[in-house]
Amino acid sequence: MIDIVNKIRIKNENGFILFILARILLLVSKFLALWLLVEYGNDIDSKLLALYYLSLGSIMLVFGNEAHFEFYRGVYELEFSNFKLIKSLKNYIGLLFNHFVLFLPFAFGGIFLLVSDLGLSTLFLLLLILEKFIDEILRFYLFAKRFRDWSIVMLLKSMLPFSALIICIYIDYYPFYAYLVSLFLVCIYIINSEIGADLRRVIFSYLKKWNFSLLIDYIKVYVKKRFTFQLFSFGSANVLTADRWMLKLCGYVNMLDQYTLVAQLANSINIFVNFFFLSVDRSKYVKKPSSLLFLTDGYKLPLLVSVGYIMYVCLTSIIIYISPAFIITFDQTLLLGLSFSAFALSLPFSQCCFWNLSRWVSIAMDSIYFISFFIIGYFFMSDDIIDSLLFSFLIAQSVRLSLLILVTHYAVIKRTFPLV
Repeated sequence: MIDIVNKIRIKNENGFILFILARILLLVSKFLALWLLVEYGNDIDSKLLALYYLSLGSIMLVFGNEAHFEFYRGVYELEFSNFKLIKSLKNYIGLLFNHFVLFLPFAFGGIFLLVSDLGLSTLFLLLLILEKFIDEILRFYLFAKRFRDWSIVMLLKSMLPFSALIICIYIDYYPFYAYLVSLFLVCIYIINSEIGADLRRVIFSYLKKWNFSLLIDYIKVYVKKRFTFQLFSFGSANVLTADRWMLKLCGYVNMLDQYTLVAQLANSINIFVNFFFLSVDRSKYVKKPSSLLFLTDGYKLPLLVSVGYIMYVCLTSIIIYISPAFIITFDQTLLLGLSFSAFALSLPFSQCCFWNLSRWVSIAMDSIYFISFFIIGYFFMSDDIIDSLLFSFLIAQSVRLSLLILVTHYAVIKRTFPLV
């Protein structure tokens, strides 16, 4: 067991440039995979990949819990002894396993709602489970600042399936399924190579002792301590996927691939703001801010959002120009970009509310957002589903941004309404 403890404690901050490159290539490969299927594949494959992306960005979140908090706090803050660290690791594995068992039916139900096919739903579920395992490996590398190891895993997971898809598009041989199968094989390889013999022994020793009573105990702890966190994280993470769910539930799957393509480009606004603004100093959101301008760093945040929006407009213009059959118009892409810009503007206020107020406050605001989005979408539905969707999406995002600003000002800064 000493070997696994030593591996956990290793820190290596080399490879940060490769880390940045890997993140960029991940985003580019996801976008190009869908765009190539839209342009050169067939309609069914491109729509299925769009549905997989939606399940990856939405449904996979039900497998998330706070299992890693205590473990990494013990490693890097409290500096647990070797004995306590192994005990914490076993607890970490137990929490993850029981959470998987508890939420597998919910994840499968959500996937089946998307794809309406038993075999494909099972394949999607299996891939989401493997992706979640790899997420935990990548989380470990981030905490340990092992950027080179993180980058290698991410590049393998993103580039090999992407390469398989390109080859199968060229030879016209089931490119979507080639992508899924290659992703499955790569995930199995990564998990097998990254999890050493000591960790396997820890995992199998827990599985041998597992029984139904452990699941019951976890459910009690989950309801008492973890339900609020998961409700918050699932809701906040789906704020930007509600539009695609609306498209799917209204029966417009034929538009989902192109819409997802544009949404991926629009999300570059948030990635741009996250990287150059939010990630620079996250500690400023933990304490009570002196003013709203303190959170936005004066006009820096609106300026970065504007730059991100202009970059997005340029990229979408190129895509529409080189893809004559694109059904999403330029005006519609502008509306979608405004919605994502509103979300990007809300990021510091959302972080401030997260750290300074009860999680139920954020859950309430996100609930108002979802309700307003679906109500506006239902009552203002027109013959052009995309126009109706984008109009509803923009209003709902504006409502959420306004709520976050008001709550931050009156409940956090002024303390007029102590929502703690």
